[in-house]
Amino acid sequence: MKINGITISGGTNGTSGTSGSQGDKGGLQYTFEGGFTFPSPGGFTYQYNDDYYAINISPTDNDGNSLANYFNSILGSVSAKVYITSNTNGVATVDVWDITVISTYYSDFSLSGFLIGNSTNFTIGDSYSINIVFAGSNGTSGTSGTNGSSGTSGSNGLMRLLAFSGTTGTPTPGTNTVTTTYSVLIPANTLSSNNILQLVWRMYRVTGNAGQMSSRIYKNTTNSQVGATQIGSTLTMNGGSTQFLGYSERNFSYNGTNITTFVNTTFSEYTTGSVQSTSFNNAVDNYILFTMQASTSLEIANMDLMKVFIYG
Repeated sequence: MKINGITISGGTNGTSGTSGSQGDKGGLQYTFEGGFTFPSPGGFTYQYNDDYYAINISPTDNDGNSLANYFNSILGSVSAKVYITSNTNGVATVDVWDITVISTYYSDFSLSGFLIGNSTNFTIGDSYSINIVFAGSNGTSGTSGTNGSSGTSGSNGLMRLLAFSGTTGTPTPGTNTVTTTYSVLIPANTLSSNNILQLVWRMYRVTGNAGQMSSRIYKNTTNSQVGATQIGSTLTMNGGSTQFLGYSERNFSYNGTNITTFVNTTFSEYTTGSVQSTSFNNAVDNYILFTMQASTSLEIANMDLMKVFIYG
């Protein structure tokens, strides 16, 4: 370029500056803390339930932002997917959850559902991005098309959480009456051949420590103990010691006609016992009745945890 007859050339380019640090990825920023702790994970963190049916999450993210109002605005039954990815480039960690209920958990929030895909290499203490995607509302129905030919039978599905409770049920009334603590409906045609019914509950000594407390599980086609059939064994906690909580589990196979478990008074199934098969008509509604009984009027018995899963 010439100015007043004088040629002026441009200067050389300066050196490039150093690259800035990686920014956070899209989504809520939280630190992974592993399995559930009691009563809550603390600020900036999230956890997985031991049975992988819930995410426990703090209302405060890594940046110190309070998300309590956001979570409170979406409490209740939902249809959503949660995608969790690493906040570090080059780390291929992805978890995908189907979420059906969002509730409070002490001072935190619980996102309940089930894990449908995971990478298994999440690292405790690392930062992750959490994205909650809600299903859109249904559009108007179109006109029905002609029926197509029947497809081949699909494979069995995954584990389904039918019911759960993390709060106490109905207590015994201060007598030795067998009391239904929780009642769970299994709607008609829910179970099919080659399914597994898993029942998990925890016996709870509320007051007293003098006598035994017993737990029994029944099934019936009505929500009543009248005419009900006991399935599994009677489990007991003795008085006069430190038996205040008893975590119990029974698994039932289903062949389309009978549900089968073993007979033993142990709380877990990591042992042997004789076979018990009970008729189960899947064509009608069935109820599972979780019951407690205190042996004397000096005790009150209850349960403080219940889960019902179906596999297949």
